Amino acid sequence: MLLVPGQPEYTLIPTKQDEFVIKGLSGYKARFQKSDTAFNLVLIQPNGTFTATKK
Repeated sequence: MLLVPGQPEYTLIPTKQDEFVIKGLSGYKARFQKSDTAFNLVLIQPNGTFTATKK
């Protein structure tokens, strides 16, 4: 599940290791990446790619 404040809960469906499509949203993916210091969430959307870093 993907929880975004102010939005409905999204179901993630695995497609590759650490990569998921978002159920019901065509063209939207979520990927988890580990850097040297943190885990990042990369959201791939039709309007761009956005990275969120865990604090």
